[in-house]
Amino acid sequence: MFHKLSSALGIFAIKLNLLIMNAIEKEILSFKEVLELLGISKSSLYKLTSSNKIPFLKPTNGKLYFKREQVLLWLTQDKSQSEQPNISITPNSGKNGN
Repeated sequence: MFHKLSSALGIFAIKLNLLIMNAIEKEILSFKEVLELLGISKSSLYKLTSSNKIPFLKPTNGKLYFKREQVLLWLTQDKSQSEQPNISITPNSGKNGN
């Protein structure tokens, strides 16, 4: 019984690796493939697409697709400056003149 389970797990691991390799090599990725590539949740990816923070394609059938090259470019961009809050300093207008 243990040997059968071990063999099944080995086959599953091989299939999973093939799926991941296929996703890496494909030019157009599905929503699920981008989830696996980025290692994020569905809700996180939906938030990124709804706020147009990640490039995506939405053909007439309503499903979301992504160009692999654009996703990888987006992933490697320096987002630190774009995520900095806008802070404005207003002079203190208190009674003590400070």
